[in-house]
Order: sequence, then C-alpha cells, then structure tokens
Amino acid sequence: RTIAHLRVGSDGRSPVWASVPVTLHRPIPGGAVIKWVYLTKRRVACHDEWSLCLVLSDGEGWVKGDLSKTGSVGIDVGWRLLESGVRVAYWVGSDGDYGQVVIPLAAIGRWQKADDLRSIRDQRFNVIQDQMCDWLAGRDGLPDWMIERTATLRQWRSTARLAALAIHWRNNRFEGDEAMFALVEAWRQKDKHLYEWEVNQRRKAIAWRDDLYSGVAAMLRRKYRVARIEDTNWRTIQQNAHPEEDGNAQTKHYMRIAAPGRFLQAIKISGMAVETVPAKHTTQRCHACGAIVGFDAKANVWATCPGCDARWDQDDNAARNLLASGGVPQHTPVPLEC
Repeated sequence: RTIAHLRVGSDGRSPVWASVPVTLHRPIPGGAVIKWVYLTKRRVACHDEWSLCLVLSDGEGWVKGDLSKTGSVGIDVGWRLLESGVRVAYWVGSDGDYGQVVIPLAAIGRWQKADDLRSIRDQRFNVIQDQMCDWLAGRDGLPDWMIERTATLRQWRSTARLAALAIHWRNNRFEGDEAMFALVEAWRQKDKHLYEWEVNQRRKAIAWRDDLYSGVAAMLRRKYRVARIEDTNWRTIQQNAHPEEDGNAQTKHYMRIAAPGRFLQAIKISGMAVETVPAKHTTQRCHACGAIVGFDAKANVWATCPGCDARWDQDDNAARNLLASGGVPQHTPVPLEC
C-alpha cells in the first residue's frame, strides 16, 4: 500500500498534486522507468471503480525467463459447442504434442447465473411498470414534473430511467402518493441489489475465463517459441454475427462467452513470436494429402478426406495446417474419434 502523487495542474509556478492511495498489484521492477501513468475511473454497476496503470520501460527489454527458445505451434482459434463445453482453440506443436482449450459446461453456468439475474430484473421491471401506468391513468392532482417525466412510461425499457424517477420522487413527495411510492422505492432497492449481483457475477466469470487463457498461453510459451495463427479479425466477426442466420438463438451467446479475441490477446502478450497465416482453406485442406475437402464445417466437427480416406477433427486439421505453413513436418497421428 502506498500513495501515488500525480501532477494535475499548476498554481503559478507551483505544481498542484493529486494524492491517491493505491495498492500495487505487483512491485515495480528495479531499474524500470515509468513512462506514463493513467488514473482511470470505470462505472461498475452502481459504484465507481478507480485504477492506476503504470507504463514501464527497460533498457534491456522485457524477456520472460521461462520463454522457450525453440519450437513452434499451430493454434486454430474459434468457438465450437461440444458435449463437454465450448471449445475455444485447438493447438498442435512441432514436438508432437497437441491439445485443446475448452470452457466446461460447469463454468458456462457462471454466465448463465448472470443471465438469469438479468431475466429476473426484466420481469420485475415489467410488473412495476404496469402498476405505475395503471396508477397514473386518470389520476388528478399530479405535479407537473410527474406528468412530464412519465408521459412515455409505457415505452420505457430502461430500469435506470425508472430508478432515476424514484430518486427524484423521493425528494419531491406529494399528497396521495404513499402506496405507489412505497412500491416503486421497494422495487428500486431490490433492483439495485440484483444489478450489483448480476454485474459482479459476470465480472467473476470473465476473470475466470481470462485466467484460464493466461494459463494456457503461459504453458505454450514454455514449450514453443513461435505461434502460428489465422489472420482473422474476431472483433469484426463478433460484431456482425446474427444468430437468426444460423437458426440458433444461442450462437452469439456462446461466441461472447468464448471470446476468441481474448485468447488471441493472451497469446500475443505471452512473449511468443506470433506469425499470421491466411485463413483460406486452413480447415478444408487435408493436412495428410493436401486435398480440399468440401463439408459443412458448422454442422460437423469430423470430416473424411475423399483423397486419402483420412478422418480428422476439423480444428485439429486446421492447427496442423497452420503448423505446416512454416515448413514444420507432421509427427503426430490424427487423434481417434471417441
């Protein structure tokens, strides 16, 4: 625990400082130079969260002590719903090792809990909205501010808007409002509790996922020096995804949970040298004979090559093609279907 002093202005020639109590997440390495300091505020549910970010530099550079000096790995990144959970990536290394990154179904329940809380909040909002509209209908003697602020109440979709009305109402009570105000105020307090719960539940789920990705990236950097990935822009794909096109309302939901871009970010900052490979035909090209195999990649995980009769998991196949793009020979057999 320490105090950070940031210069925020000047009084003539005298500096004006902001003193901020902080808890350092990790000690500053000896010999490092502080290049930039960012003090940021982020809104988390109903409260503000402050953080201090230090950008450091070192004359000798930042090299992780456990970084491998040899080897390469092909990493096929995406998302796929399996019986065991959501597969985020599949990797094959030049040493013959291979594996996959899966968010298990039990962990997906972390996001489901947050979604359930959101659903409860929506239901409670609909109830109080109907009660409020019925109470306002035909009522005389309402103050002008109430009439103006609730003119479009039936079309509201924002819980925050109704909560703001409740707070204003609390400071501007009027005759005959006792019963309805009590209902709205009780709703507001309960909704605030559920909102905090929902946001923190989602944050814990994301933190768990990011920790999983960091652990996998650390394991791979200890085994391989070079990582080969597809030149895919996952941010654009996620923004343009339309669940209705696949006939599956959960498509975008699982993509958001997997967040392939976050896994790629963990790989890129792990210390490995990252090489991008054109994504065209990495999945359809058979790694055993080079033939282009036509099949429904969305519906089928496994495919059989008509050229050599090899049967492979398409993500494993893509990872092997990515690995081979650097001239790395294949040493491992195709995993058996189970």
